[in-house]
Amino acid sequence: MIDQSDLEDESGVDIALMRELLKLTPAQRVERMVDLVNTMQEIQAHAKAARK
Repeated sequence: MIDQSDLEDESGVDIALMRELLKLTPAQRVERMVDLVNTMQEIQAHAKAARK
């Protein structure tokens, strides 16, 4: 059985995700965030168009 404390810190932050992100260079982290923002903007645009 997996102990939840091995997966999260005391604040509930996913440690595995943090480790994955810290392996990236700052430029790679920015690129990833830009990709996520672009995806969210596309989703919002499609949702707005669907409401019309």
